Amino acid sequence: MAAVARHFPVSHSDRSVAATVDKQEPIPSDAVFPKRNSAPSPHSTLTATDDDDAETVDGQSPSPLASLTSDTSTAKLPPTLSATALLPQPIETTQGLPPREEMGWYEVSRGIFLGFFLVINSVLVNFTQFLFWPVHLASPSAFRSWTQHTERYFSVVLLYLTQWLAPTQLVITREAGFPAFVKHRGEPPIPSDPTSPVVLDGCNVEFDLGPEAAAAIVIANHQVYMDWIYLWFVAYYAGYHGAIKIILKASLRKVPIFGWAMQFYRFIFLQRQWAQDRRSFLDQIASMRADNTPQSGSHPYWITLFPEGTTISSYSIPITRKFAEAEKLPIPDHVLIPRATGLYHIVHALRGQATYVYDLTLGCEGLSLGQIPQDTFTIPRMYLGGRQYPRRVHVHFRRVALADIPEDADAFTEWLRTRWTEKDELMRHFYTHGHFPNHFPSTAHGAREEEEGKEAGLSRTMVPATESEKISTGGGVATAINRPDAVVQVRVRSIWELGQLWCTAILVLAFLRWFVLV
Repeated sequence: MAAVARHFPVSHSDRSVAATVDKQEPIPSDAVFPKRNSAPSPHSTLTATDDDDAETVDGQSPSPLASLTSDTSTAKLPPTLSATALLPQPIETTQGLPPREEMGWYEVSRGIFLGFFLVINSVLVNFTQFLFWPVHLASPSAFRSWTQHTERYFSVVLLYLTQWLAPTQLVITREAGFPAFVKHRGEPPIPSDPTSPVVLDGCNVEFDLGPEAAAAIVIANHQVYMDWIYLWFVAYYAGYHGAIKIILKASLRKVPIFGWAMQFYRFIFLQRQWAQDRRSFLDQIASMRADNTPQSGSHPYWITLFPEGTTISSYSIPITRKFAEAEKLPIPDHVLIPRATGLYHIVHALRGQATYVYDLTLGCEGLSLGQIPQDTFTIPRMYLGGRQYPRRVHVHFRRVALADIPEDADAFTEWLRTRWTEKDELMRHFYTHGHFPNHFPSTAHGAREEEEGKEAGLSRTMVPATESEKISTGGGVATAINRPDAVVQVRVRSIWELGQLWCTAILVLAFLRWFVLV
């Protein structure tokens, strides 16, 4: 679903730039992130000049994006907060796409199982949603609670499929000032190897993000199409997997079964023009805000958005480079320049209720500087082939209070771009060292925070520190250690989570049959 969230229009000038890119020769994937002779500093700052050949990163070799195109056209592009669209729309093309996957008997058999399991459970979800729809007439709040229950069930279906077809682990790290939140039921296992992290069984893990997470805005970088599912797993362990709200292309509303279910989930569907979408978009956000009050049942929401609008690919990177050149912005290496319009209006509409914007950075283990994530971890390879998928997905947590986010549109755009520059630095650290930095304050307050976390039963000591480095942060000097907060094996907590909706449907049908016979 998140994969389609990128199909939104760009302005006329955006198309002219993209058309220029389309005329170029296809770009080999190994030219997108060429390996440097010397590894860059993990916390270096991007710099750019007007000369295409002079783009450097702290004196290192030229930016990998500099080799993508020699066209120095500086066609004027609209500012990020133009009224054209919420998200960028790639032009129809096959340039830069990975080759078609070969399908053997093994892949076909897995595909049959995947399709059958997903469709039959989606039909069940849709059936129970329509079955309980009359409740909406008597109590909209009760019906909203039921649809959130069906959304939780669907997320469990996705988690179960991933558990069996592409098992993965979540490696959790956090920035300085982000309270410890990984909670383990009972005593966490003792590591047999002091240099390796303890892998926690997902059946016994919770993410305690606090009551303020009941009204949350979640943003993340977009590496692969599976990112939205990984974010759903985070919501699962936080207990908010029934509150995910994703922005999608309007045409998906009409897809049988899946589109109907997503309407019940209250996903946000948008047309191709912001002028047409504005009223509907703001009305849906206002409705979520109204439903998150004690009078309406306090229904939580996690509005999930990928501001980049699409995944990194050999097609999207040159477009980002063109935009950066025209706007004289630093050219990122590992992320795309974000679009601010949608996020700006979401933040503006939820001020006073939502407390934080949760800024997550995702990194798939098993990639190097010479690989494009989406070309390597395709959905067929992951779920059908079952051989090439990220064994570990690293998730770095940061959060920003809405009160600290600029209200002015231009200042907001600058703020978001700054966050993405920092995210690019995090990704550089990830590709260089194989993990995100885990930042803890080197102050008495930081020590007190860790002690409070232990008293609350939160797991903190997963791996002894093997290496540390001093870094500069907004609040002073903190320590980055090569130790994650936790490594969680993604698993369904109980098989009952898969069976309860079936039991509910059977009981309701049995009651209806009895009622008709009587």
